[in-house]
Amino acid sequence: MKKQQKRIPQITHRLEQIEKVMDKLYEDNALGAIEPDRYEQLSQKYAEEYFPLKKILVLRPFRLSRPSRTSSIFLQRARKNLHP
Repeated sequence: MKKQQKRIPQITHRLEQIEKVMDKLYEDNALGAIEPDRYEQLSQKYAEEYFPLKKILVLRPFRLSRPSRTSSIFLQRARKNLHP
């Protein structure tokens, strides 16, 4: 968990880099400065890197706030005792 915490700034930086490249790539495609096939190839390559990294950041708060098994068992028993 801590190892992944240390990676968050690196992941964020890489996502920013990919977004800049994708913006430039899109602009080049829109202006006709790059062949359509090459655009598709590069955009797919960057998307394959981008979305798994983005998923890590999106799921991070859930992973950090997810209750432990012990607290989940406690809550289940407390609910059971409150509503027999």
